Order: sequence, then C-alpha cells, then structure tokens
Amino acid sequence: MPNLSRKRSNYAGGHPSRIKKRQFSGNRFIAECDTQQVNTSANVLKNSDYGSVLLHVFSMLSTFVKCQSCDGELKFLKTNGAGVAFKIVALCSCSTRYCESSPRKDNLHTASHAVFQHFQTEAVKEEMEKNADDGKDPCLVTVS
Repeated sequence: MPNLSRKRSNYAGGHPSRIKKRQFSGNRFIAECDTQQVNTSANVLKNSDYGSVLLHVFSMLSTFVKCQSCDGELKFLKTNGAGVAFKIVALCSCSTRYCESSPRKDNLHTASHAVFQHFQTEAVKEEMEKNADDGKDPCLVTVS
C-alpha cells in the first residue's frame, strides 16, 4: 500500500482535498482565425506594397535614363499626396520635376474622386435599403 503523505509541502494549492481551479483555455465562442476561403491571388494583392514596386521599377529605369538638359543621372522618388494619389519626383543636378499619378479634377485627384464617389453611392444605397426595411420613404436620405 502506497504511503500517502499529508504534508503541506506536497500540496501547493492548500488542503489536499481541495478541488483545483480549472485553467482558462480561451473563449470557445470566438474563432481564432478567419474561416473564409480566400484565394492566393487575393492574399498577394492585399499584402503587396505597390509603392515599393513602383519605386524599384523607377530606380531600375534611372540606371538607363539620363537628363536631357545636363546629361546627368536621374533619380526617381515618390512623395505622399492627398488620398490615394502620389507624385513621382525626378531629381537631377539641374532641376527637380514632378509627375502626378493622376490628373486633378475640382482640386481633387481623379483616383481619390473615384474612390469617394464609390463609397458615397454605396452609403446612399445602404441608407435607402434601411429606410425601405423600416417602412419609411426610401428617397428620404439624410446626411450621416
């Protein structure tokens, strides 16, 4: 018959007959990761940084291209613009030239304007559907 000791040193949790508290193993109602099936191409597009790709392309081009006025080396950089637009900067010893990523329309880049228009129309459609579901006139759209 084994010798069962009742010494306190063997029981760190207190009395030997005390029930041990169950350890927390996480919330079982929350998924740990996305269960949606997403194809590899979508992941690549989502995770890729087009700014760095453009910068690498233009730095490669700068090794082949020379300035027309001073026959010096050109260096291409990218500046952050308003919204989704940006400027490509061509640096040379004689001057600095800027190239817009998209033309401007009403003091706003067309790329930013297109994104704004898309989200605006989606918000209006969503509010019209909500009004129709609530039994209100769908054409009464408020600014929210």
